[in-house]
Amino acid sequence: MKYFNAAFIISVVLLAFVVACTNTGKLVVDDPVKLNPLYQSCTKLSGTYDPQYKECSGITKDQCESINGTFNECGSACRHDPNATLCTMQCVIYCQMN
Repeated sequence: MKYFNAAFIISVVLLAFVVACTNTGKLVVDDPVKLNPLYQSCTKLSGTYDPQYKECSGITKDQCESINGTFNECGSACRHDPNATLCTMQCVIYCQMN
């Protein structure tokens, strides 16, 4: 009987925690990246946001400009590696977000 009471109390505490952390049935996520307006603007357009470099990839020039970004149709694949000695000769399309 002691084990049942302990398990019941733990279950009630966990249930209370889950209820306290929900917002209309969804768990509240305090991820600062997802709260960032740049992330929200990019992902709303089905783009992929890179928080470290504030870039959105997978969107068009018009979409980039609509979110006040700077479109780069031929960025370097090594633009984030200052120590790169060799780099592929290819264009990387991305939107630099301001």
